[in-house]
Amino acid sequence: MDTPDPNPSGIVITSEGQEPYARPWRLATNKRIPAHDAATQIANAEGLVTAVIYERTTHAGPAQFTVPVAAQAAFDFDDGDEVYVVVEDPSTGERLFEGPKTLESGPEIYGPDIRAALASNQLIRVTVSRPTAPYRHTTRERPITPTTRHSTTWHEAVGTTYTSRAEIHQRYGGQTQGGISTPASTPFILLFTGASGEHYGHHDGWNDEGVFLYTGEGQRGDMAFKGGNAAIRDHSAQGKALHLFQSLGKGHGYRYEGEFVCASWSRRRAPDLDANTRTAIVFNFLPTAIEPLTDDAPRALPTLDLTGPDLAQLRREALEASRMAPEATSEEAKQRSHERSWKVRIYVLARSTGQCEACGAAAPFQRQDGTPYLEPHHTKMISEGGPDHIRFVGAVCPNCHREIHYGAHGNEKNERLQKYLSDVEHEA
Repeated sequence: MDTPDPNPSGIVITSEGQEPYARPWRLATNKRIPAHDAATQIANAEGLVTAVIYERTTHAGPAQFTVPVAAQAAFDFDDGDEVYVVVEDPSTGERLFEGPKTLESGPEIYGPDIRAALASNQLIRVTVSRPTAPYRHTTRERPITPTTRHSTTWHEAVGTTYTSRAEIHQRYGGQTQGGISTPASTPFILLFTGASGEHYGHHDGWNDEGVFLYTGEGQRGDMAFKGGNAAIRDHSAQGKALHLFQSLGKGHGYRYEGEFVCASWSRRRAPDLDANTRTAIVFNFLPTAIEPLTDDAPRALPTLDLTGPDLAQLRREALEASRMAPEATSEEAKQRSHERSWKVRIYVLARSTGQCEACGAAAPFQRQDGTPYLEPHHTKMISEGGPDHIRFVGAVCPNCHREIHYGAHGNEKNERLQKYLSDVEHEA
C-alpha cells in the first residue's frame, strides 16, 4: 500500500467534527501518510487523495451535494473538474446511483438524475473520485458498513406482520425512507401505505371495483413521473413486482398485503404538505390473484401470417401494452389489464410459430380453431416478479410447462428458456 496501484484501497482519514452539510467524512489515499494528527494528515494528503467519502441526508430541495471544504483542498479539485460519483445506502451497501459528474460553483455536485434515484430525508453515502480511476472498495479497507446480500425470491405470505420497516429492508433491500422503495439488486418494488400519508393528501385503499388506489410520492408541488412514480408505472417492462405493506400504526409494525400489478393511473387534485392544492398521481392496482396469464382464451386466435407483417404488428401492440401502465380511470383498470394480458399472449403464441420455445418440439395438437396448442408461461413466477411482458413470457408445450413447475430439473429448464427469450427479445 506504499505505492499507487490501479485500484487503490488507500488509508482512511476521518474528520473528527461535523460540517453543517455533511456527516463525518473521510479521505482515501494511495500512499501511506505517517501522521497521527487528523489536520496534519489532511495537509499531507494533498495530491494523493483517490476519493472523498461522506454521509449526508437528502432533502426536498435541488439535487445538490457539497463536498466538505477541507476534503476539497486535500482532493485538489476546482470548478469544472470531472469526477466520478457513487451514491449508496450506508445501511445495506446498495448502490443507488453511479456515474460521471462535473463540479460547479466550487465543490458542488448537481444532478436531477441523482435526485431521481433517491427519496427525501434519506441517509446516503457519497463517494467522489477521479473519473480516470473510479474508487473501488477492496478487502484491504474496512468498509463503513457491511454489504448485505438480499433475497431475490419472495418468501412472504399475505398477512405476515413485521415489527419494523428495517426488518423488511434487511431481507429485500431498498431505501428505508418514503412510501416507494426501489431495491436495485432485487426484482421487487416495496410499497408502504398508512394513515400518515394523509398529511400529504394520500388517501389509499380499495374502491368498489376491487381496485386498490395508491397515491404516488411527492410532498410538495405537482407529482411527476420520476423516481418511485416512474418505477411503478414501468414495473412491468422492468420486470419488477409490486409488493404492498400496510402500516399498523406507530410502533405496531407492518402487514404484508400481497403482490399487485399497476393496471393504470390517473390524476386528481389534492393538498400537499403545505395545504396547497396540487396535481397528484393515483395508481390503480390489481392483486395478482386475478391477473394470471392463463391458456383459457376468451376468444379464438386470429388467422395470421406468423412470419410477416402481422407478427411485427402483434409485437408492437404487445410491447405498447406492457411498456408502461396507461392513463385510465380505476373503472377501466381491469379491462386494460386483461387487454394487456391478451395482447402479450397472442404475440408469444404467434412468435413460437407452433414450436415449443423450451424444447423446440412441435405443438402436441391443434386447437378447435386450427391453431397450434401451446401454453403461455412466465419465466419469472408472478410471485417472483413475472409481469406480462414479452421478455418474460414464453410459449411452451404442456410437458415442458409441467416440468418447469414440478420437475426435478425445472429450474434449469426455466433458466434456459429465459436466456432464449432474452436473446430473442433483446431489443424489447
